[in-house]
Amino acid sequence: MDEVSRHLRKFVAESIPEKFHPKTIVTQGNPAEQVLKQARINDIDLIVISSHDTEFEQVFLGSCSAKVVRHAKCTVFVAKDKKY
Repeated sequence: MDEVSRHLRKFVAESIPEKFHPKTIVTQGNPAEQVLKQARINDIDLIVISSHDTEFEQVFLGSCSAKVVRHAKCTVFVAKDKKY
């Protein structure tokens, strides 16, 4: 987890302008539940999450991003990778 945290902080520092004051959090557990929990605990006002699930997976299995969008109390920005 320490190594993942270091890589994430480096990525954020190199990719996101300081004026946005992003908060990086690394945790373990069910992804959707953890995103929602951390958003609630840390009073997050924007969640940025990626989605690469196929339509089949979203309809029959549910996706992490779909669950976050459905249950978040704040704005959720879903970024879909074009290659999917």
